[in-house]
Amino acid sequence: MALKITSRDFQTVADYVKNEAERRRQNRKDRENNWKEIDRQIAMTPKPSHTRAGDNTDRAWMSAIELPWMAGALETLDADIMRIIMPAGNDWFSAHAGLTDKYIDRVEKLGVIPGVDGGVQGVKVDQDTADLIVKSVMDHYHAQYDSRRSWTAMTVEAVKYGTFAGRVGLLNATTFSGDWRGMKPKTKKIPILIPVSIKNLLLDDSLQNALHEG
Repeated sequence: MALKITSRDFQTVADYVKNEAERRRQNRKDRENNWKEIDRQIAMTPKPSHTRAGDNTDRAWMSAIELPWMAGALETLDADIMRIIMPAGNDWFSAHAGLTDKYIDRVEKLGVIPGVDGGVQGVKVDQDTADLIVKSVMDHYHAQYDSRRSWTAMTVEAVKYGTFAGRVGLLNATTFSGDWRGMKPKTKKIPILIPVSIKNLLLDDSLQNALHEG
């Protein structure tokens, strides 16, 4: 007989989630302090002057030397990272399809693969053909939104904070299609990479997760 979930069970789960979030937040206090200091320097916000009693040393010059370099270094490093991992064009990644008998049978029956003469014909689907289909689909969806900007937002956080996070979601995107009646907008769901700030995400710091996922 299945056990019935009661309101007390929901309260137990809520208490666990609250306590676990607080524990993870406390465990990374030192990193959050470092993040604040990094943000201050990148934003070029000078520190208030701090002098000891009786110390007439002028420290106002420090911010003028300190602040410009962090912002410039961040911009240069991120540009280099993006140039390496996502060079111009669509050849920055490769696709490898999971080829199964069911997939081959379904694709070969479609008969929509263009032949050399420009006509439509069926062909024998091999691994290279399946990889090309998958890559073409991925290129298409990458072009439906500014995917490079999403990656840039995450690599910036990686440089600043040592890690980054993102999630994939199906979101409505507006495209335009045309026929003899003219152009008209069309809404469809497409997969989109959404950057998530590490500041708003409390990663699992358990030993098992750290060893398996880093």
